[in-house]
Amino acid sequence: YLFWLGSLGAFAVLAAFLLPRWGAEAALLLFALSPIGIRVANSLQPEGLMLFCSVLAVYAFLRWMDDGSWRYYWTALVAIAVAILVKANAAHIGLLFAAALLHQRGLPALRRWRTWAFAVGALTPGILWYAHAHRFWLTYGNSLGISNEYHWIGWDSFTNPAFADGLLRAELFEVWMPSGVVLGLVAVAWSWSHRAVRYALFWLAAVLIYYLLAVRTTADRWALYYHIASVPPAAILMGAGVAAMQEKLTRRRVVA
Repeated sequence: YLFWLGSLGAFAVLAAFLLPRWGAEAALLLFALSPIGIRVANSLQPEGLMLFCSVLAVYAFLRWMDDGSWRYYWTALVAIAVAILVKANAAHIGLLFAAALLHQRGLPALRRWRTWAFAVGALTPGILWYAHAHRFWLTYGNSLGISNEYHWIGWDSFTNPAFADGLLRAELFEVWMPSGVVLGLVAVAWSWSHRAVRYALFWLAAVLIYYLLAVRTTADRWALYYHIASVPPAAILMGAGVAAMQEKLTRRRVVA
């Protein structure tokens, strides 16, 4: 529960960095009232700590891209490394980092040693830990699923509608809510060029890739809490929709 409260604080800072006041406040409210977030906040699951570290890592990484500060560089590296140690699926944040870095700095970013040092530093602790933990499964059979359950996409994923139905239901009714989809579409339509919208879409794309790769788990109803990964980018995009509506309606002197 304390880590969930910490994630609220980290998200508040991230939203304030990316969005104007109205949008940031709306995004924080939607993040705090997320059905999955409330479920995770008082459950015996590692998602609260993983979410806190992931949101902190995203904020620090974006700040590092802006000003090149070593403080933010190390904060992002340590935070994402801890998030991956807490739960392996946090590694999808690396796809967001790659997309944001290429978008802002282009291909020359891939020739800088700090970029590769970041990737190695973020992934190495998790690789070493899970390789070590896998030996416990080989010896004792103890596992929470990463060793003795098959999660990954297969050919039947393209022919069995249950997989797509499970993903869509979880996202629509546990993350976005139907009205949130409208806010997200408003953000894309009216604020496409805003950096908050771009970063939120990059983040959602990274999450979608993760969901699709592990669809045998992420589409199951018992695994709804896995969709906590969607909540931060969805809240940012919905907040951007609120900010866009506030700007448009104020500019046109429309009372709504």
